[in-house]
Amino acid sequence: MKRRKSQAFTLVETMVASSLGVLVVFGTVSTLVMGMYGWSKGQGAIDSNVDGQKSIRVISSELKEAMEVTLDANGLGLNYKLPLKDGTGLYVQPMTWDGVTRRVQYRVVSTVGRIEYGPSASMRTLATNVSNINPSSGNSYQIFTAGDGTVIRELKMRLTTDNAGRNSERQKTLTAETFFLRNIPVTTR
Repeated sequence: MKRRKSQAFTLVETMVASSLGVLVVFGTVSTLVMGMYGWSKGQGAIDSNVDGQKSIRVISSELKEAMEVTLDANGLGLNYKLPLKDGTGLYVQPMTWDGVTRRVQYRVVSTVGRIEYGPSASMRTLATNVSNINPSSGNSYQIFTAGDGTVIRELKMRLTTDNAGRNSERQKTLTAETFFLRNIPVTTR
């Protein structure tokens, strides 16, 4: 009597195949989750960097036209004056001040740091989640530092911004820019 060979899988073969299948699925899912975590963390850093660059770009365009810039002693704010323009947008000659004192400042409101700017009477928030703490060293710094000389011709601005990444994990970036100013302290009207 000949024995027929069975065409079915044994219990051991089924268990081995199931275990391998579970390992493959687990490896694929964990790789996907880690990829999503990295993407979220990177997106938070990108958003933070963009916020800092946007703030610096707006302030830079304002200060490039300024005819007088004065820095606060603590380096967390500055005042500036813009020249008067006529109805067509051209500067009035000789250069005269437009009569409005404008300000850029770092201020903490309800534990949230922000950069505000505009005429002193009606400041607008330019960026939130801002600090003056270096993310790599943990030390505080002056946001605005002036170059050498009695008249400010060079101004450096450093700004730490942060945005939420995965699970509200904060992603902090430090953005710095140096501005070269006109800064002609003639403000007669």
